[in-house]
Amino acid sequence: MRSNEKDRANAPMSDNNMNEYKSASENVAPGPRGRILDRLPIFLLGAAALMLVLAIPDSDMVPTNSELNTPALREPLTPFTFPTLDGAKWSPSSHKGHVILVNFWATWCPPCRAETPDLVRLAGTYKSRGLDVAGVSMDNSDLAGVRDFRTQYQVSYPILLADPRSTVAASVSEFPTTELIDRDGRVAATFVGRLDLSQVQAAIEQLLKEKTATGAT
Repeated sequence: MRSNEKDRANAPMSDNNMNEYKSASENVAPGPRGRILDRLPIFLLGAAALMLVLAIPDSDMVPTNSELNTPALREPLTPFTFPTLDGAKWSPSSHKGHVILVNFWATWCPPCRAETPDLVRLAGTYKSRGLDVAGVSMDNSDLAGVRDFRTQYQVSYPILLADPRSTVAASVSEFPTTELIDRDGRVAATFVGRLDLSQVQAAIEQLLKEKTATGAT
């Protein structure tokens, strides 16, 4: 894969990016041959978009806010309860005492797709040691697409359906976004963009070694 193609595949996507892309593709039609001036605004828009893509950091770089916060600096995770794809209810508060990885993603997001096999491996590797993984779909009403995604990637961990009106869902503007929660329900690290597997594993290992406020592990 060429370098620019790799960058585009791994860079975080936002709702604004997707809406602008859809708007441009639906509303721009080719003009008559030779009307260069009429096409100039479109050309400039495309050039600006290309420059934006080229400015995105390489996916091998450290994701945003990827360092573990010290326990004293960690803030409690905003409470939420979302339905799962299978109709159950899932809430972080029901998993207190475990390390939790919450991944916010969408089916149309290339880096989300690229990192899903790693998330499946992490869930399988660390489940018996106290890691709970949950994927929060931000696809709104596209349940069929979410089910197809789960089947295609053989996702074993719960897939939650975000309520777009919730505070926690509204706070996520780029995908994928992944939060690591410590045993006391506090946000220990936030990753924006495709996960670096070795980096996340190191963070999980550290959190699994930590004791809770009551001294339990």
